[in-house]
Amino acid sequence: MSPAALRHVVGLSSGLLLLASTPAGAFHGVGIPHYSYDARDPHTPVLTYGVDAGPYEVTTTAYPGILRPRERCSLHVSIRDRETRAAFHGAVRLTVTEDGIIGTDSAVQDPIVGQPEEDGYGFEPWFPSEGNYVARIEFEAKAAQWRIDLPMVVGEPGSPWAVVVATVAGMAAVLVVVTVARTRFRRAPGRKAVTAS
Repeated sequence: MSPAALRHVVGLSSGLLLLASTPAGAFHGVGIPHYSYDARDPHTPVLTYGVDAGPYEVTTTAYPGILRPRERCSLHVSIRDRETRAAFHGAVRLTVTEDGIIGTDSAVQDPIVGQPEEDGYGFEPWFPSEGNYVARIEFEAKAAQWRIDLPMVVGEPGSPWAVVVATVAGMAAVLVVVTVARTRFRRAPGRKAVTAS
């Protein structure tokens, strides 16, 4: 392999690995989880998430916003009719699962049925280890079943997709090196062609 081809392969694979390992920036908006501060403790951030579920507006707040492994958090869920602003009073269930890239997500704890509070439902889920989780909120209203999946990040696990991107980039780099080496070997000067008799 020529030095120029080797530099191109190393540069391409290094660039792909650096691109895959850079952290994503935060985006703030309705429907996207973001951090804010709460009146209960103005020094500790809370994680808020808002989404529309048919005729309902669902708002969730997790306290503290930066979740730690093996610690319970307070998850408040408010469900209101968008037109009348009336609070929902039916049964609400929360299930916490590990968010896996491939396969089915495994349940971390049994489903919890929320108890109505002053302005919604209160849950106290826990997360056994650092990782990516999904808090699934389910309720039935107006003859329809609603399911909302909230992404919950505990600790600093990093993105699970970084591993996939790095693996694909590594495989592509190996494929390029093998292809270049084969081409060089076939074109080598003084190499005699072997023919079958």
